[in-house]
Amino acid sequence: MNNHFILKEKLRLALCLVIIFAVSLLANYFIHQNVAKADKSLLSIYHDRLIPAQDIFGIGNKIYENELLLQAHINAASYQKYQEIGKEIAINNAAIDSLINKFGQTLLVKKEVTALEKYSSLVNSYLANQKNILALSEQGFKGEAEDLYKNKGQGYAAQLLNTVKQLASLQTSVGGELYKDGHQQLIGAELLSYLVIGLTIVIGLLAQMLLKTSFLSTHLPNKSSLN
Repeated sequence: MNNHFILKEKLRLALCLVIIFAVSLLANYFIHQNVAKADKSLLSIYHDRLIPAQDIFGIGNKIYENELLLQAHINAASYQKYQEIGKEIAINNAAIDSLINKFGQTLLVKKEVTALEKYSSLVNSYLANQKNILALSEQGFKGEAEDLYKNKGQGYAAQLLNTVKQLASLQTSVGGELYKDGHQQLIGAELLSYLVIGLTIVIGLLAQMLLKTSFLSTHLPNKSSLN
């Protein structure tokens, strides 16, 4: 009977150890998943938010710089100056096109896709109007170039800049959401770690009690032996 009791206690102890092992494996799996998701969110903040935010800022600067160059072109009076300014505007336009294409390849939310489509529809009108202003200015039609710039050019540029500002604002809001999601994943991983520690302590105490009970049952004399 005593041997049967000892065997039973050993089985209980083995079960406790199996439970500890199983819970640890499950918890480690979920901790790994949470940390991986948090890491993905942080990487997305860097690749899809921080770097594109710099690119968007660069686009806005190039558009604004082109506005100043257009005014300089209208006020210029030599062919050499026309060529220099025209070349600078062309370089800016190429840089803007490269940056916006780069931005389009990042992970975009629905609002960003809508804003990007709006930008694409505006930029063609902006560039066509810019070309007409440069042509009129270079041909000596300064008054017509000035009127076209004031009546249409400034409006197109303002709309483009507003769209760029909207994209920049979305970078901030979406980046904040990604950070919040990553933070929650890390909190979840931390809670799971505490859960594993707590369960290990509780089951360890139970195992200690079983060992103590088994020890007492082994070393204390039973009633039959006393009789």
